[in-house]
Amino acid sequence: GEIYDARLEMPGWDAPGFKDNSWSPADILPAPTGKLAALRCPPIAIIKTITPKAITEPRPGTFIVDMGENFSGHVQLNVQRPPGTKIQLRYSECLTPDGLIDRKWISEFMPPPKVFQEDTYICSGGGGGVETWEQRFSYSGFRYIEVTGFPGKPTLDNFKGRFAATDLESGGSFSCSNDALNKVQQATVQSYLSNAQNIPTDCPTREKNGWTGDAHLAAEAGLLNFRSASFYTKWLDDLKDNQRPDGRLGVIVPSAGWGIGDCQPAWDSAYPLIAWYLYQYCGDKRILADHYDHLRLYVDFLTTKTQGGVVTIENTLGDWCPWSTETPSQLTATAFYYEDARIVSQIATILGRPDDAKKYAALAESAKAGFNAKFFDASTNSYANSSQTSLAAPLYFGLVPDDHRAAVLANLAAKVESLKHIDTGILGAKWVPAALTAGGRNDLAYMLVSHPGVPGWISMDLESKTLWEQWRDPHSRNHIMFGSVSAWFYQSLAGIKSDPTTPGFKRIIIEPRPCGDLTWVKASHDSPQGRITSNWTLRAGVLTMDITIPANTRATIYIPTSDQASITESGQPAASAPALKFLGLNHNAAAYEVGSGTYKFAAPFPASSPALRP
Repeated sequence: GEIYDARLEMPGWDAPGFKDNSWSPADILPAPTGKLAALRCPPIAIIKTITPKAITEPRPGTFIVDMGENFSGHVQLNVQRPPGTKIQLRYSECLTPDGLIDRKWISEFMPPPKVFQEDTYICSGGGGGVETWEQRFSYSGFRYIEVTGFPGKPTLDNFKGRFAATDLESGGSFSCSNDALNKVQQATVQSYLSNAQNIPTDCPTREKNGWTGDAHLAAEAGLLNFRSASFYTKWLDDLKDNQRPDGRLGVIVPSAGWGIGDCQPAWDSAYPLIAWYLYQYCGDKRILADHYDHLRLYVDFLTTKTQGGVVTIENTLGDWCPWSTETPSQLTATAFYYEDARIVSQIATILGRPDDAKKYAALAESAKAGFNAKFFDASTNSYANSSQTSLAAPLYFGLVPDDHRAAVLANLAAKVESLKHIDTGILGAKWVPAALTAGGRNDLAYMLVSHPGVPGWISMDLESKTLWEQWRDPHSRNHIMFGSVSAWFYQSLAGIKSDPTTPGFKRIIIEPRPCGDLTWVKASHDSPQGRITSNWTLRAGVLTMDITIPANTRATIYIPTSDQASITESGQPAASAPALKFLGLNHNAAAYEVGSGTYKFAAPFPASSPALRP
């Protein structure tokens, strides 16, 4: 934080004629080492000013200011007090039972306790007017502020919250008829911004570190909700700088030492994954070219930690913060090794390096074979300990043998149906809903995401507008690592996806999945080609879809009904519409190819049908 003594201010110090003869001359110091480069993403700025909701006094002279929401930044103080009045501000996310701020999860990193997340302002009292002050050199994560040293009783007007984050433009919106999910969406956006501090961080309160696992799990949500390409482009350069000569990466980037030297595939894979996401969402091959040699070096390093295609290191970071069932970290590490090798092979093909493409494709196939040999029981169609994550990972990454895929999916569905809630950590929280939806069981995916109790997204303290680090009793209440759920909202409920054959949304897929108690969804995404919208309403057994496809693109739109003859577009039979090209029926969905424009489809929707197109 900052200690500021306003009595030491020198009015006019920056104006011509100021008498500075008593000042010491400037010292000449060596220039900073490293490579000077322009900042490649928007700067950190005050993106929102927040008015506090309440002030309490749990102890005489100790006031607690409740901002009503959790965010990153600081407080703007407005006071009119005598000179020398020393006001201390201490920040925290939660309160103790007696109404004081609770900082136990902050203090655990600092034995003995140190000044951290604290600001002190000493009033000048000059001129007798209101003094307005806010710190400039750090940020805190908080909902509550403990105020001491304030003469008399403060009012709400004495404080303003200043939300500080990378100044990202909005790039999308999502809302639906389930207000609890709208609050989850809002919490994801707020947690994402709170952890956008020129780098993607884990939390703004305790560590403020660039944990790579948290970053890649939230990256697709970030790219859908914000114009965040430059933000990730900058951080990919940080990953490149962090890489050791042998190819290994740190789990925290950038880092002064903590997290450097370990091999953690589930975290290190942030490098190839985010590079690939940027290409898929933005279509810019330069990202791939800039990082290809380093990505290849990383996969080569990880290959040295494998035997028979299986990562041999045990007890790495895997499905972090599981609810009750742990998943073997070797399984998740090997799944990521497969995906990393596959990505590098695809990049090599795009960049015209056929020999490399063959080499890394072979490594991916070796990992796939090793993964199934090590973890798959064909007699039970199960993987490892049959946890939700163990079953979802091979489905999500395409590791399941084709003739067993339906049976593995059925096992996952049965596991979910028996518990009726999610039972994963942060990896499975992304994979399980996605795997269920891809397999046509969007009804079960929706059941997990909309589950009102613990464990679940809705059970987090959404009043504070942020997501947690754990499903229950979190150490941090403003974490982004469970934020992948927002990408599921866009991709599954609204159905907005880029066709992987033509990255950058040059070809678009619209494939909404009405399910559960939802009666409407509204979503938009500002792609490089323009705004895409996917809105649908379900009323009296009729599904209405309002779709906008931007100029110079084409899209495949899936209408979730098998009754193709009943589909209309703008009130006319779709079969006779010249702008529509019927592609066929596929598992209860009628597919049409369309060009740019606005479309209004209507079709009967059987509410009793839980599963749509796999």
